[in-house]
Amino acid sequence: MYNAVIYNINTGKVTKYFNTLRGAKISLTRVVNSGLPADELRAVSIADYNKTGAKTANEMVEVVSIMGNKKTVKIRRDDVGGCCDPSTETYWSM
Repeated sequence: MYNAVIYNINTGKVTKYFNTLRGAKISLTRVVNSGLPADELRAVSIADYNKTGAKTANEMVEVVSIMGNKKTVKIRRDDVGGCCDPSTETYWSM
């Protein structure tokens, strides 16, 4: 069972799961020290993620379908850019 995560504060998408919060913080520190941008990432416990990040991830957003009549579709913020997003080619080629 995982006890901590690193997640993106803008999308709510979980980047990685960890057994301990200490492990998550160490991993995030390594990302920062390697020079990669980590301004949008946070290391938190699962309980804290459920209070903040999970709400962000479950918000409904509108995307425009790339096929047909260009109509808008509502999907979860967490699904944007993935295989469940009709505004991506991946959705239509699966």
